[in-house]
Amino acid sequence: MTPLLFALRAESLKIKRTLALWLVVIGPLAVVIFATLLFMQSRQFIDSETDPWLIIGSNSFGMWAVLALPLFIALETALLGQLEHGSGGWKQIFAQPNPRWATYFAKQVVTLGVIGLSQIALIAEILLAVVLMRALNVHPVVNYAAPIPWAALAKAGLFSYVTAWLMIAIHTWVGLRWQNFAIAIAVGVIAAVAGFMAVNSELGWYFPWSMAALSSSAALRPEIDAQLMPLALVLSIVGTLIVSLLGNWDVTRQDVL
Repeated sequence: MTPLLFALRAESLKIKRTLALWLVVIGPLAVVIFATLLFMQSRQFIDSETDPWLIIGSNSFGMWAVLALPLFIALETALLGQLEHGSGGWKQIFAQPNPRWATYFAKQVVTLGVIGLSQIALIAEILLAVVLMRALNVHPVVNYAAPIPWAALAKAGLFSYVTAWLMIAIHTWVGLRWQNFAIAIAVGVIAAVAGFMAVNSELGWYFPWSMAALSSSAALRPEIDAQLMPLALVLSIVGTLIVSLLGNWDVTRQDVL
């Protein structure tokens, strides 16, 4: 078994039955519930042409990607880091024959997987919310017969996920580098607020904490200019590689963590 596969197996075992894994479902669900309640209260904007799939999907992805996702990533990476920080596990891990770099990259791959699952959970919960609304006859005047926008939802989930990679890499570095849980959360809160402000600026497509929000909005709302989407995707992928290598070098060179 290669070092990375060995480390991935160890990380997958450690994350089982932890809060980090439960949040994959709970985090997106809270956003979808809130978006659905807002839709239920907006009677003055509802008519027979209203597409509930698209409206709730757009609102859910908007709230998720703008503020919830940055905070969610900060929390997840901090929790994964605390698996070692809280028990002094780094000393034991780094004393093993498996190379240190494998442990760092395994944690980042697990984090990428967790965030990817949360994107899938978000889409599934959006669809479930509309199905329940239709079953309960909520807003019967809306167009429940409208086709499910599978392509738009899939694009929103995929693009916002890939453009969030750089954000994930940065928070993975922070969460693993510093033992203090408050530092990782504080960085996440400050960055999330900055990303919220950057969404409506020209720098939004270049800022790691706002690229996911703009990407999901562009996929669900055709009126949004998405000319910079390819650049944001490239920036996220290349930036992730660079930050991952720097973070790996910084964390694994520490004598005591």
